[in-house]
Amino acid sequence: MNVTLRLCAIPVCLLLGVLGCSRSHYRIHADRQAYSVLDETRCAPWYLPPGFRVVPDPASRFYDRSDPDHPELPVPAPQLYSYCLPELPQRDPGRLRGPNASAQPPADPQPPVENTDEIRDPSVLPPPTSEAEHTQFRPPVNRDVIGLVAFLEEESERRRLTEARPPTIPQQAGRTNTGDGPLLNTTTDETAEEDVLDDMFSNTAAGGLRVVAIPKPIWQSLPPGCLTRMMEFASIRREYERSHETTVPQSLRDSSPRMALEDIIEQAQINRREYQTQKETLYRAALALTLERFAYDIKFSPTGNGGNLDFITDRNGGVTVNRLNITEGIGVEKMLATGGDFFASFANSVLLTFNGTDGFTADIGSSIMLEFEQALIQRDRNFESLTQAERDLVYAARDFARARKILFRDLASQYYRLILTYRRIEISSQDYFSNLRGYNQSEAEYQAGRLPRFQVDQFEQDALRSRSELISSCNDLEQALDNLKFAIGLPPELRVNIDLTELEQLTLRDETTVSAELVRRARRTLVAERTAESPDLAGLLNGALDLVRRSLNLNEVRGQLSNTSSDDRELARLARDLAVEEARLMARRNEQVLAGEKNAATPPPPLRVFQRTMDAVDANLELIGRQISRYRNDPDFDSPQLAPVSRDRRVLVERFFAIRDELNTVVVELREALERQRDEDNMASETQLNRIRELVNAADELLRDARELRGKLREVLGQSELTAVEARDVALRLIDESIQRTANEGAGESQGLVPIELDMDEAMLTALVQRFDLMNERGRLADVWRQIKLAGDDLRSILNLSASHTIRRTGDTGRFADFSFDDSTTNIGLRFDAPLNRRSQRNTYRLALINYNQALRSLMEAEDDIKLSIRSDLRQLQLDREQYQIAIASAALAFERVVSTRLQLRLGVQNVAARDFLESQQAYTESLSAVASQHIGFVIDRIQLFLDLELLQVDETGFWLDLYDEKLQPYANVVRPPCSGPAYGCIPPWLCYSDEVRRICQIPFGTPEIQECPESSTALPATEEDGAAEEPNPSSEPAGDDRENKAGVESGGEPQQQDEGPFGRERSSADGSTRSNLGPPPRRVPVLPAEPLRAP
Repeated sequence: MNVTLRLCAIPVCLLLGVLGCSRSHYRIHADRQAYSVLDETRCAPWYLPPGFRVVPDPASRFYDRSDPDHPELPVPAPQLYSYCLPELPQRDPGRLRGPNASAQPPADPQPPVENTDEIRDPSVLPPPTSEAEHTQFRPPVNRDVIGLVAFLEEESERRRLTEARPPTIPQQAGRTNTGDGPLLNTTTDETAEEDVLDDMFSNTAAGGLRVVAIPKPIWQSLPPGCLTRMMEFASIRREYERSHETTVPQSLRDSSPRMALEDIIEQAQINRREYQTQKETLYRAALALTLERFAYDIKFSPTGNGGNLDFITDRNGGVTVNRLNITEGIGVEKMLATGGDFFASFANSVLLTFNGTDGFTADIGSSIMLEFEQALIQRDRNFESLTQAERDLVYAARDFARARKILFRDLASQYYRLILTYRRIEISSQDYFSNLRGYNQSEAEYQAGRLPRFQVDQFEQDALRSRSELISSCNDLEQALDNLKFAIGLPPELRVNIDLTELEQLTLRDETTVSAELVRRARRTLVAERTAESPDLAGLLNGALDLVRRSLNLNEVRGQLSNTSSDDRELARLARDLAVEEARLMARRNEQVLAGEKNAATPPPPLRVFQRTMDAVDANLELIGRQISRYRNDPDFDSPQLAPVSRDRRVLVERFFAIRDELNTVVVELREALERQRDEDNMASETQLNRIRELVNAADELLRDARELRGKLREVLGQSELTAVEARDVALRLIDESIQRTANEGAGESQGLVPIELDMDEAMLTALVQRFDLMNERGRLADVWRQIKLAGDDLRSILNLSASHTIRRTGDTGRFADFSFDDSTTNIGLRFDAPLNRRSQRNTYRLALINYNQALRSLMEAEDDIKLSIRSDLRQLQLDREQYQIAIASAALAFERVVSTRLQLRLGVQNVAARDFLESQQAYTESLSAVASQHIGFVIDRIQLFLDLELLQVDETGFWLDLYDEKLQPYANVVRPPCSGPAYGCIPPWLCYSDEVRRICQIPFGTPEIQECPESSTALPATEEDGAAEEPNPSSEPAGDDRENKAGVESGGEPQQQDEGPFGRERSSADGSTRSNLGPPPRRVPVLPAEPLRAP
C-alpha cells in the first residue's frame, strides 16, 4: 500500500508542475542573463552606456505602462498633443566657449568715453565742393552689434536706410519725438538734453538723415508664423519697437520649450524609434548567446520530462479488467567541450491492474540510460552555432556603439542646418527692411523729381524679392523643425523651439572675423595712402578715424564673445582726437572756400554765399561739439567748465535751424512767384530777394558768433589757435599713432577657422585601425573563411563514436528504484559513412570558396570606402576653410560696397544708379549667408571627420563633449584599441577547436605602414628573350621574421613579438645594432594582417 501511495504521488507532483513558473519569472530571468552577457563588454572599446536596458525609458512616448507580461492594446482613437515634453534642464552658456571658458559674468564695462553721435561719419559730411572730393569719403565702421549677421551699425543703418525729413526740435526736454523715430529718454538731465540736441543737429546738418521706422501695415501684412520667427532676434525686435514705440507683445513671442543640442540628443535616446530598435537588436544577440551557452550546461532536456496517465478498461467475454498505466520520465543533457553530446534519462513505468484474474497487481519497471556520442572528424561544426553567436554579440555591440555616434552626427547635422535656417531668416528680414526703406526713399525722390521711374521700379522689385525670400525661409524653418521632431521621435504637432544661444556664439565668431578683416583692410589702405608721395590730409584723417573705430568695434565684439571686457580708453581717446582734427580741417577748408567766394573778382550769387556761410557755421559747430565730447570724457579735465559753452552751442544750433528753415520757405515762395509770372507777384519776388539778403547777413552774424564761441572754448581748454602747419603736424602724429596702435589688431582672427593638422596618410591609417565597422568586416571575413573549413569537413568521411549504458531495476525485489549493474546493457559503437556521394557537399564547398573571395573583396571595398571618406573629409574641411576666408573677405568688401554705393547714390555721383546699390545690397546679403553656411558647414564636416576616424567619443547621454573645443585636433593612432582582441575576432577558448580554426586567433595584426610601391612594379613585362617571368609560388615561405612568426603560429604558439624601442619597433641588424622603422618614415600604404587568412 505504501508503494502504491508513493507511486500515485509521482503523477500528482507532475500535475502540480504543469503550470510551471510565471511569465514574470521567465522575463526577469531572461533579462538577468542577457544583461550579464552584455556586461562582458564593459572593458572593450565598444562598451555600452551605463544602465543599458532594453525597456524604453518611462518618459518615452512608446513606454507601455500596462503589465509588461500582459500588455494591453492601445486605444485606437487618435490623440493630438497628448505627449508632454519633459522639463528641460538649464544649460550653461559658458560651455559653448570651449573647455577652458569661464562661466563668470564679464566685468563691468568701462563707461562710454564718447558721444558717438557727435563724431560725424565721413559719409554724412556736407557734400564736397568739388568733384575731386567725392572720392575722399570712406565707409563707416559698425559700432553696434546687430544680433545675427548685420555687421552694419545703427549709424550706417541710418545712413543707408533713411529718407530726408526736416528735423523736429523738442519743445521740452524729456518729451518723446512725435515722428516715427526712436523714443527719447524721459530725463531732465542737462547732459542728456545736450546729447539729444547734438544728435539731432549732427543728423540734420548732414542732410536731415535719420532712421525711418518700418510702417505698421508692413508688419501686419507678414504671415503671423513668420512674424513670430522674426521676433527671435534682437535686431528685428528693435525694428518692431521703433515702428510701434512699444515693446514686442508676448503674443508675438514663441513660448515653446527651447531645446539645445544636448536636449535633442537626450530626447532622441528616449523617443527615437530607430534607436530603440538598435537596443533591441543588441539585446536579441545577447539573448541568442545565452541560449547557445546554455547548451553546454547540464540541463533538463527540452522534452520528455513528464509522464502519461492512461486508464484502460478491457472487456473480454463478459470479463471486465481495469488497468491504470503510469509512465514517467526525466532527462538531462549537455554538450561537451570536445563537441560530443551527453544524455542521461530516467524512465519509470507502473501498470496497476484492479480486477484481473489475480486480483490487484502492480507491475513496476524503471531504467536509467547514459548516452554519449562524439564526432571524430566534423567536431568543428558542432561548435559553429556557439561560435557565431559569440561573434555576433561582438558585432552587435560594435554596431550599437557606432550607431550612437552616428546618431549624434545625424542629429547634430540636422540641428546645425536648422539654426542656419534661423540665421537666414534674420538675414532675409534685414535685407527686406533695407530694400523696403530703399523703395520708400526712391519713391520720395521720384516725387521730388530726383530719380527716374525705372529706378524706383528696381527698388520695388528687389523689395518684393526679399519679401518672398523671407517668407520662404520662414516656411523652410517650420518644415525643418517638423523634420527634426520626427527624427527625434517627438510628435510633429508638439510645440518646441530651438535654443539660439549657440547661434549667437557662432554669429559673434563670424562677426569678430569680419570685423578683423575690416580692420586689416582699413589699415592696409591707410598705410598705402600714408606712404604716397603727396597724401591728402583729409583722406588720411578719415581713414585713420575709420581704422580706430573699426578696432574699437572689434574689441567690443571680442569682449562679447569671450564674456570679458577690455580696456580701450587709449584707443577711444585716439578716436576722439582724430575726430577733432578732422573737424578742425573741415572747418578750415570751409572757411577758405567762403573767403574765396567773397574775394572773387565777380560777386557770387547771394544763395551761394549763404550756402558757403552755412557750411562754415556747420563745420565750426561740429568742431565745437567734438571738442566738448573729447574733454567731457577726459578724467583729467574739469568737465563742468564746458557747460556754458555747451549751452551757447545749443542756442547757435537752434538759430542754425531757424535760418535754414526760413530760407527753405523763402525759396519755395520765390519759386512759386516766378512760376506764376504775374505783375502782382513782382513786388512779392522783390520782397523775397530782400529776405534772402537778410538771411545772408544773419548767416554772417551766426558765423561770427560761432567763431567767438570757438575762441571761448579755446580759453576754457587753455589752448591756442593752431596754424595750418601745426595742425597738419598734429594730425600726422595722430595718424601714425593709429597705424602703430592697430598693428596687431585682427591678427588673432586672421586664420579664420582652426585648420586640421593631420596628415592624410596618417588619417587613413588611423581609420583603418580604429573603425568598429571595419573590425566587423574583418570578423565576418573570418566567419566566411571558417565556412570553408566546415564545408571541407563535409567532403570527408563521417566517423562518429557512440557509447551508451542502460541500467534496469530488477523485477523481483519489489522495491522502487532498486537498480543493479547485473541487469544492465552497455553499447559501444563506431559509425562510419564513406564519402561515395558528396555532390551536394561539393557544390557547397565550391560556393564557400566563392563566398570567401566575395567577402575578401567586400573587405577591400570597405577599406577603400573608408580611405575615400577620410580623403574627402580632409579635402572638404580644407575647402570649407578657404571658402570661409573668401566669404569673410567678401562680406567685408560687400559691407563697404553697400555703404559707399548708397552714399554715392545720395550724393548724385555720376554713373551711379539704383542698380548699383541693389547689386551691392544683394552681394552683401549673399556674402552674409555664405559666411554662415561655410562656418556651420565646417562644424558639420569636422564632426564627420572625427566620426570617420572613430575618434568621436560620446558620453552616457550620447553627446560628444569635445564638440565645442574648436582647437581639438584629431590625432594619428595606429595602435589597436586595448581589449579589442585579435584582428579577426575571438573564439571561445575552452572549446576544443581544430588547429586550423584556431588560426583565427593567432593571425598577427602586423605593422600599419606607409610604403612606396617598389620600382620593379613599374618595369616592363619580360620578353621572350629575357625569359619567361617566374610565376609566384603561393606555397613559398616568407623570409626573415615573417617566417619565424608563421612557424610559431602553425605550431600552435603565439606569434613572436619583435622588440620595441623607445621610438617604436626596432629590428636587429647584422652587426647587432638596432634601427627604428620610424623617422624619417617611408611612404607607406595600409596593410591588413601581416599574414592574411588563407583558404584551408
